Amino acid sequence: MDATEKNLLALLRARHRIREGQEDDFSVRNLAALAETAAGATKVMSAMLGAIASISLLVGASAS
Repeated sequence: MDATEKNLLALLRARHRIREGQEDDFSVRNLAALAETAAGATKVMSAMLGAIASISLLVGASAS
């Protein structure tokens, strides 16, 4: 992934005619990191929902 990202940056810099030392006029994002963050958030939400469901069952069972 890193090699592909570097190659893409080099290609875009060449196509945009950006010289060495100049800032890029574009941005490249690696969506793998975003996907990992989303997966982590999903796991946390699942655990929270499981805990809430367990508490609800305990409260419902004790009220009966």
